Amino acid sequence: MKRDKILLGLIYYYCIEDFFLKFLPVSDTVFLALRLVPEVIIFLIFLKETFNFLDKIRNLKKLSRVLIWLLFGLVFWVLFKVVGSPSIVMSLPNAKAFIRFIPVVFLIILSKEMNPSDVLRVVFFTGLIQIGFGLFELVQFPSPDFFAPRETKDLILNVGKRFQTLDVFRGGLLGTVVHGPTFAAHLNIVAIILLYSSVYKGPTWGKWVLIIICGILINRSFSTLSFVIFLLILLSSFPKQRISSKKMAIAMITLPFLAIPVFLFDFQELPTFQELTYRFSVEYFTREASNNRIWVVLVLLPLSLRTSPLTGFGPNEEFVKTVLFNHSPELKIILYSAFEDVYWATIIMYYGLIGLALFGGFFFLVARSAHRFSKLNNDGIDQRAFKVIFYIILLFGLYSIFIVAPEIRFMSYIFWACSGLVIKTLIQQESGALNYPQFRLT
Repeated sequence: MKRDKILLGLIYYYCIEDFFLKFLPVSDTVFLALRLVPEVIIFLIFLKETFNFLDKIRNLKKLSRVLIWLLFGLVFWVLFKVVGSPSIVMSLPNAKAFIRFIPVVFLIILSKEMNPSDVLRVVFFTGLIQIGFGLFELVQFPSPDFFAPRETKDLILNVGKRFQTLDVFRGGLLGTVVHGPTFAAHLNIVAIILLYSSVYKGPTWGKWVLIIICGILINRSFSTLSFVIFLLILLSSFPKQRISSKKMAIAMITLPFLAIPVFLFDFQELPTFQELTYRFSVEYFTREASNNRIWVVLVLLPLSLRTSPLTGFGPNEEFVKTVLFNHSPELKIILYSAFEDVYWATIIMYYGLIGLALFGGFFFLVARSAHRFSKLNNDGIDQRAFKVIFYIILLFGLYSIFIVAPEIRFMSYIFWACSGLVIKTLIQQESGALNYPQFRLT
């Protein structure tokens, strides 16, 4: 169907969007307006299908009904916090960035033909695009500035959000997504697809060459977290060390925290023992830690929970900082970009424990369902497809601890698309109608 082709085509588009648009000879206002066009298309398609969707979900059963109501509740609560904010215009960018791709879930549920192989095939091929551009960027061809992001002002009704990272200044690879962590996360997904699917038809050594290239590019993206995850994915692929999805999930959540001393404090090279111990001293915390994520977790989050635990302050970053500062002026909160990086904490500060319960509950149930499908070997459900989807969802949740993954367009779109596939499969399973082909990406 045409609708399905548009949804799949947007994966290709979001992979190259920033890289493509920066070359257009247009003003910043037009540039940012063009970035809104795909979202408008998605919304218009959903409006057209609204009545079909309401009819589709009318007779839902069990878990699929719970997941749909959690999404409705999340959208309602986010919009409620925007309307109740002191400045709707200032709150709109964060709220929109958080929930803009939820209609993708509904549209995938309505699709009669789209299946996991369709989405994962496109994700894989866009990954090959990333590898190709990453290799050119690695050798700085045609020039070091060729892949640099376009400098823009966040204007156009204040609905444009830009994410700049230290990768730009440290020389890290950015790929076509023009964002180091997103580039590295995409390559990790490519490695997972290569290891757990039959996508590659050539010799075994060729597949491992691609995986090694992914590792090299991830390392050069200066995303320590991503490289630790890549090593875990690599370790799990060896037959003698192959572990279950549940144990892999636990490892991917816990072991990357070994990289926190480097990742949190933005070392540009391996630290000496003295430098490392200083980062954990009281002196460092009181003088410098307010510039990074650990300050958000250990100071801002507890203060937010004491001040407005259930409802949060609304998705207005400057208002939240002002309120927290007024409640505890001695903290001297520094206006630093890491404020939103610990996004699970950001959800609590913006939307309170109610928002966390809605999004966290949805995330947990979708991840658990994908894991359950990866263990089934009947009813037409392909295990390997959902194992890949489970890892993608898990990666999204893990990255959300360290960066604003739910607001990054490519990562967010992939997450909501995978969530839609899981819910669609739940609906088909509960209705007794499953007709998925085996997982083939070629």
